[in-house]
Amino acid sequence: MIEIATQPASLQQRFCDATKCNPEDFRQKFFWKTVFRRSFPLSILIYWINRGYFSRELQLIENLANCTRFEQFIAQVDYYRNEPDQRSAILQWLSVRISSRRLIRLGRRFLR
Repeated sequence: MIEIATQPASLQQRFCDATKCNPEDFRQKFFWKTVFRRSFPLSILIYWINRGYFSRELQLIENLANCTRFEQFIAQVDYYRNEPDQRSAILQWLSVRISSRRLIRLGRRFLR
């Protein structure tokens, strides 16, 4: 009998299966699950006015989509955390960005 090796499901596949979202909607749905809750209303406003403000976060989520192991996921998140943020200090202080803690919690939930 021939055994067929199957590729483990990616974060995007697992997330979309669990949340019943289309793969095309993954990036945006995952993004909103990771935004700091205390800055959520301000984040919506900024996203609506200048979506490019979150390009760094959306690129990270795009990179995370293909992760099949939690270790890969953590490596990407660590790179994001250590990369200098060139945005406005006031918006950084207001936490208008994604939460690494929320990100890791989601990664753990779907990749472990």
